[in-house]
Formats: sequence, C-alpha cells, structure tokens
Amino acid sequence: MLVENIIETAEENGAKQVMSVEVEIGEFTFLNLDQVKFCYSTLIGDTILEGSEIILETKKGVVKCDSCGYTGPILAIDDSELYGLGLLSFSCPECSKITRVIEGREFIIRRIQMKR
Repeated sequence: MLVENIIETAEENGAKQVMSVEVEIGEFTFLNLDQVKFCYSTLIGDTILEGSEIILETKKGVVKCDSCGYTGPILAIDDSELYGLGLLSFSCPECSKITRVIEGREFIIRRIQMKR
C-alpha cells in the first residue's frame, strides 16, 4: 500500500522519477523499520521509485489516562531475565488505570522528492 500510494501521488504530480521518500511511523504500529526498508526496496523495481531512498522517522507514542489526566509515554517493563523481551504497559504510570493511545499509530508519507 505504501509503494502504491507513493507512485500514485508522484504520477498525479507529473513525476518522472522519485529520488527519496520520507515516512513517519508511529511507535505503536509496532513495525520493524528494517523490515519496512526491505519491503520497500523489494517492491520498487521497474517503477518510478527504482533507485529511490526511503527515510524513516519514528514518532514516539503518547497515551492519555481519562481517570487522572496523565498524558505522556507508556511504561516500559524490563523483563529481559524472564522472556528476553521488553514489554510495554498501557496502564497509567500515575494511577494504574487503562490509558488510551493519542499519538503513535501514524504511518504518514511526509515528503516525496521527485524529478519532473
């Protein structure tokens, strides 16, 4: 979908070649940036994107607690001894109630540099 959207936008703007693409990816999409780069490079062959660079920027996630009003990052739990993973807790770090995500689910094409 990303590659299709970039090609469509570039063609609508009369592009002959895309040089670079800047994409903002929210932390809570849980996408692996290396995998996104790999998929991009795999899908751009024989298109106006061929040879272009993808620049990925991660946007930190922000949650809001409707109970106490906390707004900020989520709590990261280090359980590396148990599972070898870092876990994220969506419980409020102030009052332990459930929070809701207000930022960090974005997947936005910010800029397309192209030749016409």
